[in-house]
Amino acid sequence: MSYRAGILTIGFLFLTGITLGTEAVPKGEPVALSLPGEFFMAPQWSPSGDLVAAAGPSYSGLFLIDFPSGNFNQLSDAHSAGYGFSWSHDGSRIASRIAEFDNMRRINTLVSFTIADLSMELLSEPRTRLSGTPRWSADDSHIFLTNSEAFESFSTDQNPVTPLREALVYIGDGQLLSRDAAGTSERILLNNQDAITSYAISPNGAQVVFSTSGQKLWISQTDGSDLQSLGSGLVPAWSPNGEWIVFMLTEDDGHSITGSDLFIIRSNGHDRTNISNTPEQLEMHPQWSPDGSWIVYDTEGRGQLFVQQMAWR
Repeated sequence: MSYRAGILTIGFLFLTGITLGTEAVPKGEPVALSLPGEFFMAPQWSPSGDLVAAAGPSYSGLFLIDFPSGNFNQLSDAHSAGYGFSWSHDGSRIASRIAEFDNMRRINTLVSFTIADLSMELLSEPRTRLSGTPRWSADDSHIFLTNSEAFESFSTDQNPVTPLREALVYIGDGQLLSRDAAGTSERILLNNQDAITSYAISPNGAQVVFSTSGQKLWISQTDGSDLQSLGSGLVPAWSPNGEWIVFMLTEDDGHSITGSDLFIIRSNGHDRTNISNTPEQLEMHPQWSPDGSWIVYDTEGRGQLFVQQMAWR
């Protein structure tokens, strides 16, 4: 089957939809979403599932790839635009931290891209110190920075006095922190022996799964209680029904990645399953589609995006 014919078949299956059961299993072989030579990495589904946003080489640039056709548009060519970007919950915008250089000095700016017209809006003044990656509040009224040196929140309507209306969970100094809606108090939810590097809140908001610099995977309630180990893993992402987690597990020689596979596991720690198991290919950065029927991922070194269909029973 040709690439384009395969993509059209995907389109038909995607539009038919599926009902999520309790057991997730791979169905068939992975299908290429991008062509060889089109370099993309760190893909993320749009909330509607009809687009995949992805970074370019070394996280420079940001692209929108149509699903299922594989056609793409460039949203930005800025340095680091694809690093840690984040979709708004309504799918209309993407938050990103872009960079430019002035006589070897790096200048960072928090921006928001509007999907409808591919326009860009500045949310912060350009400055040398703007650490962290953006996340949206649940109502999309604010963008806050996680993995930052100090907590910062930016109103998306450009009104600096617009208040937050919810508590936020984020990473600060390698710890998982929570800040109340008023912004008056901050508390430590989880303080792991290894620094926390990535996290994902469950669809119902009750649990958080996170990975650490020691490539360990953990899950707890969002208040920090009921902490459980899920074994080894990195960059976890939830299935839309909140019952499963997909993640990657890598090997390296101290300089470069030598192996990487994708796994799924139930949120209770059972049924850990390797869904790639291809020594010749390094699958990374998996993300579950909003309808639960596909997992998109990139391939280290090749920069090609693939989708793996998932069956539910």
